[in-house]
Amino acid sequence: MWIGSNAKRDHRWKWRGHDRTYRFVNNSDVVAQVPPGPVYAHVAEMKYFDADGRLRDQAPSVADGFADRLKGHTADPFAPGADGIRDHLMTAYLSRLDAAAA
Repeated sequence: MWIGSNAKRDHRWKWRGHDRTYRFVNNSDVVAQVPPGPVYAHVAEMKYFDADGRLRDQAPSVADGFADRLKGHTADPFAPGADGIRDHLMTAYLSRLDAAAA
């Protein structure tokens, strides 16, 4: 399981039996968004936490993703730090995962 990171797979990926790996992305997490495709192939199946904390089976479309990230950026404009950095914190991922598991 990859949480809030970018992980590249190589040509041996399937041979190693890593076909049950998930990549979790928390809304505006800046680290999980770079480098962009198609230059970079991210690990297997993505699970996406939207701005409301709901776990989605795939990333939203470009337009919906923009709207969702905008919602995350404007949810708490007076909070310290940028939304993309706050969404990258491990505590943010753990709270989202705990809520999804409940």
